[in-house]
Amino acid sequence: MVDPEWSLDHRSGDHAGYRRGTNVRRCLGRSRSATRRRPRSSHEVMKVVLLKAIKGIGQPGELVNVGDAYARNFLLPNKVAIMATPDQIAKVQLQLLKKTEQRADRAAHEQRAQSILAGVTINFIRPGVPGKHLYVGLKTIDVAREIEHQYHIPIERAEMSPAVIKSTGPTTVTLTWPDRKTTTFTVVVDAEAEPTRR
Repeated sequence: MVDPEWSLDHRSGDHAGYRRGTNVRRCLGRSRSATRRRPRSSHEVMKVVLLKAIKGIGQPGELVNVGDAYARNFLLPNKVAIMATPDQIAKVQLQLLKKTEQRADRAAHEQRAQSILAGVTINFIRPGVPGKHLYVGLKTIDVAREIEHQYHIPIERAEMSPAVIKSTGPTTVTLTWPDRKTTTFTVVVDAEAEPTRR
């Protein structure tokens, strides 16, 4: 049996001589790639369905292969993913379909609201000094309620500016929607003087 500390002397051109310190793998012409670790076997990989987006891995609802340890130690305990059983895959796909439909409905509603509200004028009467200021500012919730009352359009997802109207007369109001589109309309506030106390 050859001493493991000895290796073939590849410089001699034959296998007769041995020289301490020479790598046997190089002597026999075996590449490093041939001795690399084999890929993980199938039992070390788990199929999961992502519930949240993970950078470099996938988006919600996608079926992906991840390391078994990564899935069991991080993804599953943190409810970022679930094991990809047929029932779970069908359930997640149904949920994603419903969310897609809801987003489409919201987008259609907001597009309709944008076209209806563009350029309209909404009037209010509030206590204040005519031609000057209101005693209590008109808030966005007041404007939103009036829009819903007159046009039956809920605008809770839109951001309204200015947030408070404190002066009488016309004020240009801007709605910014989640898709960053904007709609402008006019709010006119007439001041109603408080009755004189006797």
